[in-house]
Amino acid sequence: MERLRTSPASRPLLVIFLVATAAALLLMARLRVYDAQMLALGHGIVAFELTYGAQTAADILAAWGPDGQAAAQSSTRLDFAFIPAYALAFAGLTLLLARRQREGWQTLGLWLTGAPLLAGALDVVENLFLLGMLNRPADFPALYALMASVAATAKFGLLVVCLVYWLALALRSVAGRLRPLQPQR
Repeated sequence: MERLRTSPASRPLLVIFLVATAAALLLMARLRVYDAQMLALGHGIVAFELTYGAQTAADILAAWGPDGQAAAQSSTRLDFAFIPAYALAFAGLTLLLARRQREGWQTLGLWLTGAPLLAGALDVVENLFLLGMLNRPADFPALYALMASVAATAKFGLLVVCLVYWLALALRSVAGRLRPLQPQR
């Protein structure tokens, strides 16, 4: 953990963050096209990720039909490229922000730098179970829907924790600027 205070160096870290963010935004634009196709058929990909039950997943697959299922497969496969992009963007920003903090806030940020990477690993697990359902829409194992949903929930939770950290730092910064000036003694 101590090593993250200085490594990687700030300039390469900033470049990684910017490139990863640009890649994530480009990939997200394409993912939204697939999601629009699925939404037009009744459900988006996030609803499929968070079914928590085989019957709900089967209902979504049935509503999608072959066209929606094809869009979901394409989206899920493209998500494998999106994962490192968003994970590096989230981790990079978290680390850049953490390095500008002191004591507890810095330590928290250093620990949270790993959260997006863990979220990415969970996203891979989720995608494997989603593809398992998509490859066998009529008879997938019921456990697949539960496992995909648990992995997705944990993934989203880890990313939300990072977002809350960023928001807390922003609020601290604004609050620090709003403090009235103290008279000189």
